[in-house]
Amino acid sequence: IIMDWILGLIILITLVLGYWIMDKIDYFFELPTTFPETKKYITYGGVMIVYGNSEFADSLLEILEENDEPYVHIQDERLITFEESYICIFAVDKDDYKNLSISKSARRRFNIHNQVILCNDVIYENVFRNNGEPFVYAEDNPQKMLLIAKEGIEVRKND
Repeated sequence: IIMDWILGLIILITLVLGYWIMDKIDYFFELPTTFPETKKYITYGGVMIVYGNSEFADSLLEILEENDEPYVHIQDERLITFEESYICIFAVDKDDYKNLSISKSARRRFNIHNQVILCNDVIYENVFRNNGEPFVYAEDNPQKMLLIAKEGIEVRKND
């Protein structure tokens, strides 16, 4: 009779332990670590940052969505994390000062060298030229901005 109790206890422990293990396995497969965008991420080596808020930014985001490009859209520089790998930044705010500021910050603090900046007002063209980063005008097609960035990505891959 004692053997029956011990055998019943072993079976009960095995069932509970088996359920617990299966629950942990199910939880693991539900985690977002099986990133659906891993292939895109690996292809490029990181994600693109779209910084700012403007009609130009909206158009650029539409193009990125249509092309299924890996990107994050932020409107606050503090949201850029050191844990992420960034391949380029698009500074596309309607405020030229913010665009130039994020450009300098991205290079200095986050070591993002592939940048394309939006110049909203032609009056500041010389300031943008002196900045040394490629830029486009607000009248330009956002596709032009993406092509400039992709050239930088290709150069980086070949290095």
